[in-house]
Amino acid sequence: MELDAKVIARLCAGDIGALEDCYRAHGPRVQRLCRRLVGRDQADDAAQEVFVKVFENCAKFNAKSSFSTWLYRVTLNHCLKRLERERRRRSFSLPHSQTSDWGEAGLRAVDDRDQVEHWISTLNPEHRAVLVLREIEGLDYQQIADVLDLPVGTVMSRLHRARTKLIELERAPRVRATDLGVIPT
Repeated sequence: MELDAKVIARLCAGDIGALEDCYRAHGPRVQRLCRRLVGRDQADDAAQEVFVKVFENCAKFNAKSSFSTWLYRVTLNHCLKRLERERRRRSFSLPHSQTSDWGEAGLRAVDDRDQVEHWISTLNPEHRAVLVLREIEGLDYQQIADVLDLPVGTVMSRLHRARTKLIELERAPRVRATDLGVIPT
């Protein structure tokens, strides 16, 4: 659902009611995109931060693209920056013991959806963004190119690499609790 020009103008003028209209129209999609990019744990905070950014930076929307395309770009940029901050924070952390390398997902039974979300989270941010926008949000190549400010060919190659990586992850042997010496009770 695209916001009409009057709502966008009100939003840019600082009208909280227009922000509420924007959230009602786009909140679930922003939330879903955040969940796919930064994970369930951080999705709520990330989505809330996105709408604060939209409210604060609405004047930067220049209507060269649709409002939803601009909102996708704001969401994507925010999530990628958040992931980069997290990566930098982790790189300065003390090393974990070898057992932590297995991760929680390898030690507990998970449903297919959790497994796919885990695989998506292992993709590098550029590939993850293209995959999420295409396969989950349903954007076409041109829309993705507009959101990411990339040529369509780059979108297509990143999508191919992301899909190839997911296939590799799906085909890789899975670690079972019995492989780790854990006996079910």
